[in-house]
Amino acid sequence: MALADKLRQQVTRFRPEDRPALIEFQREIFGPEARQLDERHFEWLFHRNPFRQDDALPIWLFKKDGKVIGQQSGIPFELKVGNQFLRASWAVDLRVQPDWHLRGVSPVLTEALTASSEITAGLGVTDAAYRAFLRAGWIDLGVIPNYMRPLDIRRVVRGQRIETPLARVAGVVGNPFLRIADTFYQAYERCKGVVSEPVERFDERIDALWTAASECYPVIARRNLHSLRWRFDTLPDARHYQRHYIHVKGHLRGYVVTRMGTWHDEMVGHIIDYLAAPQDVVSVFACTLEYLRSRGAAATCCIALNPAVRLAMYALGFLPRPSSRHFMVHVGTLDLALTGLVGGVRNWFITGADSDKDYCLGNS
Repeated sequence: MALADKLRQQVTRFRPEDRPALIEFQREIFGPEARQLDERHFEWLFHRNPFRQDDALPIWLFKKDGKVIGQQSGIPFELKVGNQFLRASWAVDLRVQPDWHLRGVSPVLTEALTASSEITAGLGVTDAAYRAFLRAGWIDLGVIPNYMRPLDIRRVVRGQRIETPLARVAGVVGNPFLRIADTFYQAYERCKGVVSEPVERFDERIDALWTAASECYPVIARRNLHSLRWRFDTLPDARHYQRHYIHVKGHLRGYVVTRMGTWHDEMVGHIIDYLAAPQDVVSVFACTLEYLRSRGAAATCCIALNPAVRLAMYALGFLPRPSSRHFMVHVGTLDLALTGLVGGVRNWFITGADSDKDYCLGNS
């Protein structure tokens, strides 16, 4: 029997009785304060995920003598590709005990995950996994763009410990310019009839927005009421998120979800998720900048892959930041047209709410 076949025989789907052994493994690999050990998070992410296909949780384990040696988890979701909805999964938390590295465990774990979905996608793929995924036929879609928009240049410079005369001049000159630019955008949006409405929970109005806006994006994870309520309203830390509807002349044209955090000891606002047709993206982000400034944020940070948002962000003064988050996709037996859509990076709509990027941000 080939080595790979022997290894596959040691991969099993998670069962409730595996939880103690998995916790022991995760505490050793991720650390005692890791989110993977939070029972509330575990219950929400796996048991209450509305896109689960069966009773078994999407976690695969490699065990030796009853001890967990490696794990691969998946976050099920529905992916709109063209006009079809496909079963998909975000690949997360692939880990193997260090003394088992390079022994073929990671490939058989990931193989078990990819076999369970029509499409498997990975954000933030590590360099080691990146090479293994390429060998397994995954499509490399580059890195996920990461942006920052200063709201107070002096505080951003201070947070980065930049103590040069040029940096001080940038703070003195740049802040008035930013305020003038933001005042102009706010006045322009008000003239267009743009209004931001804070909401405590998503409601039925979101379904019409999803139906209209999703037509503009060839490849996008489902963002209807059912999925958004799970993703944000039932999350254990739901109170940390701020939700806003963006109206234009009384019509709902977009939503945005933000979360406050810290970056180099300065308060920043993260744009976690949003949805709007391309022509309304500037309005959504302009309203968000105004709100985050009112909360005292020194800057706004955003993970976003979407051709429409790139132009909007540059227009509003967002700056690209270095990113090492590899984006890769594994496609099952799809027809050529669907495979072509999934394999084109410009077709994707990605935010920090996709996969586990949001709750991996921490305070960075």
